[in-house]
Amino acid sequence: MRASQMKHSVLGLVMLTSSALFGCAEGVAPRVSTYRDTTGHEETIQRKTTDGNIARNNLSATIEGLEQRISRHPQNVDLRVMLLETLLSRTQFFGQYSDFEKALTLAEESREMFPNSKALIVAHAKVLGSVHQFQAAADLLEPFQDELEIHSLILGFKTSMGYAEIENREIKAEMARRNPNFRTMADWAHAESTIGEYEKADRLYQIALESYHDVSPFPVAWIAFQRGLMWAESANQPLRAVEHYREARRRLPGYIVATVHLAELEAEYDRHTDAIVMLKSVLGTTEDPEPAGLLGELIQDEIPEEAARLWENSQETYDRLLSQHQAAFADHASEFFAGPGNDTRRSLELALFNLNRRNTPRAYIVALEASLAAGDTAVTCSVLERASQIEGNPALSALVSEIESICR
Repeated sequence: MRASQMKHSVLGLVMLTSSALFGCAEGVAPRVSTYRDTTGHEETIQRKTTDGNIARNNLSATIEGLEQRISRHPQNVDLRVMLLETLLSRTQFFGQYSDFEKALTLAEESREMFPNSKALIVAHAKVLGSVHQFQAAADLLEPFQDELEIHSLILGFKTSMGYAEIENREIKAEMARRNPNFRTMADWAHAESTIGEYEKADRLYQIALESYHDVSPFPVAWIAFQRGLMWAESANQPLRAVEHYREARRRLPGYIVATVHLAELEAEYDRHTDAIVMLKSVLGTTEDPEPAGLLGELIQDEIPEEAARLWENSQETYDRLLSQHQAAFADHASEFFAGPGNDTRRSLELALFNLNRRNTPRAYIVALEASLAAGDTAVTCSVLERASQIEGNPALSALVSEIESICR
């Protein structure tokens, strides 16, 4: 399974895509989703949300509009902050990773122009966090750590590195109790999920949804994806994740990571045709190499030449992304090179690089799988010893139990 590129909390970015930014009624229609998960709980989500394709077009139009306004009003800090965060939203949902370069360039340029702007410092930290430069992001915010909101952001970055999960949960809970709304409740839910409180996190995500009354599909899709990610990747209950991923795609058909995760599960449960159709639907719409890589795996027996072409394209894209932002793409690239990329030593190098930067269950899973693919028992046992000390993540615990006999 693959984890989200934006594992740390991104509610501040998601909320920028609300109707406050795109406020228009065009394409808005009631969308009712009713489904039953494996616990027997039936859930109905009824929201008037903008059609996902229209919302995507609106997002790109907003970025273009902000770029034009900044060219006319270069001294406007608010416009610069808004553009930075909106660019990150497009990378998050649609995998347009060239926006990382735009955002980094704009952030650095803006900081030079306005070195004392706290708003730009915070925005710059978010940009650094988006490319997994978590320590640099936290360091940038340190002068403002006495402020609760800033302290919360710092803890979010530390949690992404595998530290301060309990303190992060306490701060997020305090902020939600002080001011319960969509953002604070969703942040609290995410924090609970990082410490293994999955049922509680799921309830909090539902409460967050109940407090959302806007028309943008982005926050609704994001919550659905996070719930799916939690159940499949951490709680090790993939069946419970399927309908959440489907809901994310109903709201936002072009949501790349939701598409990849759902396609993996559909294929795992013998719905290969559905998986292939949804992966083909996003090819050519994204700079993310994962859809092509996974599609190649699914068609390799029937159309080996096409699979080989897809894998070649994926490798070229990973090579480029790794040369620009290795920290952000090391784990996903490791998975690719352990499989269709057919370079297990490179896979292991990337996995260990990632593990050295992120002491998280996800990083241990990637490192263990890479070492197994490379046949490096010494590394497997070294990583396994550390991984066995981590509690509260059934997915990691299951893998540890499965392979621990190797090291006896």
